[in-house]
Amino acid sequence: MSIRCNGWPMTNLTELEFNKLNTSKTALEWDATCDEIKAARGGRYPPDWWQRILAPGVPGKVAATWNPPQHGGIYVNGKPVT
Repeated sequence: MSIRCNGWPMTNLTELEFNKLNTSKTALEWDATCDEIKAARGGRYPPDWWQRILAPGVPGKVAATWNPPQHGGIYVNGKPVT
């Protein structure tokens, strides 16, 4: 028996999805991957999103690898706009 929400399967994050997030090279790529993940579940994040992505700080760790590193905010010519 599978768990469904409004007719959509509520499956945990797959290893393929997890790896795609971890290898994102830009914020746009990260956001597009998040959109794909949610679209596969009727617009919702997977049930294990908190445990696998948010709690261990994956977004910040991945963003720190981007050139320039991005931690949110607006960047112009690689420098944060304050």
